Amino acid sequence: EYWFKVAVYDKAGNYNETEMRKQTLSNKTIYFIPPTEENNTYRSRNWIHVKVAIPISEQNVTFYLYNKTSLLNETTFNAGEYCPGHPGAYCTNFSNLWDDEYWFNVTTYDIAGNCYSTETRKHTLDTTPPTEPSLIAPPDAIQSYDMSPLLNWTKVVEKNFANYTVEVDNSYTFESPNYVYVIYDINQSYYQVTGVWSRGIWYWRVTACDLAGNCNGTDYWSYSLIGTGPGINESSPHGYVNNPGVNLTVVTNRNATCKYDLTDREFGNMQYIFNTTAGVIHSTSSNAHEGLNQYYVRCADDINGTNTMEYSIVISFVLDTMKPTFLSINPENGSRVSNKAVQFSTSDFTSGVNVSQINVSINGNSSTSFNTSFCIDNGLGGYDCSYIEDNILEGGNNITVRIEDKARNSEFRYILFIYDETSPVEDGIVVNNHNVYDSKNVTLDINVPDDTGECRYISDDEGGNETHYDEMSHQMVRFNATRFLASVTGKTGLNTYHIKCRDIAGNKDPISTEIRFNITLREGGAPSIVIGGVEEDYTRGSVVTIFATLTDQNGNPVDPSYCNVTITHWNGSILVYDLQDTQMIKEHKGFYYYNFHIPVDADLGSYGILVEADPSGVNTHAVSGFHVVWSAICGNSICEATETCENCPADCGSCPMGAVCGNGICEATETCENCPADCGSCPMGAVCGNGICEATETCENCPADCGECPTVGGVRVPGMEDIRETLTSVENKTDEIKAIAERIWERFRRTDPSVIRDERIASYKLSRKSSIVIQYNITVPVKEGYSAGEYLPLRWKFWFVNDRNVCIDQGGGGEVEPQCKPLIAETIGCANDTIPIEIRIRPSLKRGNYSLVREFEVDPDEVWINYGREIIARIVVTEDNLHPRVEVGKVTLKAQTGTGERPAITGMVIKDRGGKYILMGLIPLLFLVSITLIIFIYHIITKKEKKERKWYER
Repeated sequence: EYWFKVAVYDKAGNYNETEMRKQTLSNKTIYFIPPTEENNTYRSRNWIHVKVAIPISEQNVTFYLYNKTSLLNETTFNAGEYCPGHPGAYCTNFSNLWDDEYWFNVTTYDIAGNCYSTETRKHTLDTTPPTEPSLIAPPDAIQSYDMSPLLNWTKVVEKNFANYTVEVDNSYTFESPNYVYVIYDINQSYYQVTGVWSRGIWYWRVTACDLAGNCNGTDYWSYSLIGTGPGINESSPHGYVNNPGVNLTVVTNRNATCKYDLTDREFGNMQYIFNTTAGVIHSTSSNAHEGLNQYYVRCADDINGTNTMEYSIVISFVLDTMKPTFLSINPENGSRVSNKAVQFSTSDFTSGVNVSQINVSINGNSSTSFNTSFCIDNGLGGYDCSYIEDNILEGGNNITVRIEDKARNSEFRYILFIYDETSPVEDGIVVNNHNVYDSKNVTLDINVPDDTGECRYISDDEGGNETHYDEMSHQMVRFNATRFLASVTGKTGLNTYHIKCRDIAGNKDPISTEIRFNITLREGGAPSIVIGGVEEDYTRGSVVTIFATLTDQNGNPVDPSYCNVTITHWNGSILVYDLQDTQMIKEHKGFYYYNFHIPVDADLGSYGILVEADPSGVNTHAVSGFHVVWSAICGNSICEATETCENCPADCGSCPMGAVCGNGICEATETCENCPADCGSCPMGAVCGNGICEATETCENCPADCGECPTVGGVRVPGMEDIRETLTSVENKTDEIKAIAERIWERFRRTDPSVIRDERIASYKLSRKSSIVIQYNITVPVKEGYSAGEYLPLRWKFWFVNDRNVCIDQGGGGEVEPQCKPLIAETIGCANDTIPIEIRIRPSLKRGNYSLVREFEVDPDEVWINYGREIIARIVVTEDNLHPRVEVGKVTLKAQTGTGERPAITGMVIKDRGGKYILMGLIPLLFLVSITLIIFIYHIITKKEKKERKWYER
């Protein structure tokens, strides 16, 4: 830096001078400044930061980045575009780079157009560590006299290799290594110790690093230097022990004194002395605890530590005093079975079950059918075993399963069960029905053997004796242990019903039990009910008007002694009765109504309607349903989906300035009535009195054309005549609708065994290596409007509920039903085909136990029909799994063992009047039944011979 000024003097000595000025001279025009990397440096990252200082008056600055082959980046800054917070300095960051060698430099131009450049620097990015080395010699845990061993390991692969670091310490923590050896040659994968190690146990490991600082290392090995003290020839116990009073015992090679401790210490620092010592056999109480026990033992010639051992020997064993456990066993005690499959699952989390000590006896004799090859490790310290026991006899049997763990603790199970090969019809079924009835409402009544589990039936219009049990679509109701009933609507004349039953052992009737009877109707016979006036959807706070028409068999109106309505819904956990046996209001003979006010805080969802009456002392009923759906609430300060500034300014605010009539624009609030200049003239209005009830006329504004509005209790009910006409048109189809509704109702049972024929949990454990595996035989139903051979979509939903009854959400996709998003598996299948399916699922769950809920659906024209939802298994998650996955494939199922069909629950008997039993199904699903009925009738009317292509055919 220089300062200068100019002074002028005259001959008389007077002078004048300029101001002082400063001038800086430098031989540098542009240069790198920190944190710019120096030349030939290495870093483990994916970016390079470059920063320069420019002492000249620059016009612009350009940064360049190259690799071996090309220019990768060129970034230019104008004068004054400095690094933030660093005036006079320019910088840039080359990011998102990969492992490679890079070169960079910077150029600048001054005002005169002169170009100046920095030097070019090389910088290497390397984020990949060397390959992992492996220790070779000396072997792990070796005992040796060599105090200067040769250490050897495998050579690594690394192009930017820096060094091998060998650490040696007398502690496996390596907090402060005793020796550190560094080798800079990648090919020298060994080190000869030049000094000597002292006696004792040493731990050593090797770490390989590259120039960028990436490292990869081995685990540690131990190396024991043997001293001159006493030697230990034998020690015990070891392995698995079931005696908590077991002693520690060592045998030395000469007379000695032995001590022990729970951590490795020098002889003089060990806390405990063997109770029996000073000879060659040394013994003391172990004071062992359940699980792993580990003791360090050293001996010396005397208690003072003369010629002490320079390292400890370790006595290690597992104390297990707990018996192994049975997780499950089939057949269950007291059960009846129809197959000879035996399955059991065992567990022992301490020592584990000894598979070679699993023994099975059948009826007092050792089983000749069982061997341990039928058992697989279940990851729970035990085994899952499954086999066919050929020595099971018809009638009573007993089976004993005895297991033993590796600590020799044993447990057994003694099971009594009945093997039954005969079906109920072979054991004897008695029909209690009469030959003649005077009403179409008939109760099928049979007595069955006491081991009968379920009975189904069809009419001769639906099938015959050859129809398989699984294909029968109607289910009878159990009255008591030996009696089943079913309410049917017969036809005038001869009626034939075929019944087949299944016992609790799983045997299904091969032939039908037939019930034959004639129906001869008397005048004014059994009544029927038709429900009308119920719409599909209602909002909270609205009114549901329910109409009921009661007619006799000939269609004539009749009055009952009572006509009651019941409304129920499922709130997610219990069945809620909104109305229960509430008397309906009589309008006139055979016609009743009731107005149900939906609470403003009502649950959203499906509601079921049941109307019951008993004209002439004969009980009858009808069902319907509706939805309570969400609707916007004006006044809650939230502008919801259907609200606007016009219909709810309280929530949505005031609308903009009102419309201007006459501006040629038909605006939001203008109509043909209030502004014909903008919106045009309204169509010709209706003429009241011309005898035609036109579009804008009603019974209220034009009774001359549309008739007087009906009244109820003095109150006019608009639309009553339309409802009466609708009910009249429906009354003639009552019997047909009843029959259709009964068939549809059967499709909403918990599990339809005619569709889900077999369901087997092949694996109930989820771990890193194993998935939950479920196998099926699925018979794809032939839907209305379809024929055999056409493809239908199939879908399974799986929910997982923990021990706190919390449903665990499975993330993206799926419906929020019932409490969380399920895991979904989808495929397609040919209608009427029986296909084997295997589904492997890996739900997103943390370690623990869960209940597995399954729902199976079939899609006719994109309307999913449910064929069963229920808890099917208890699963075990042994390792956390975060990413859900589903695999669906066709397989050949193995013989199903111990997985007898579960009886489906379809309803319950809720009333008994006049000897008749009413089957009330799951009330919340009644609305779904009515919707499905509408779809069914629609398909009959509009079915085309050539349907539109489905999504999976496009």
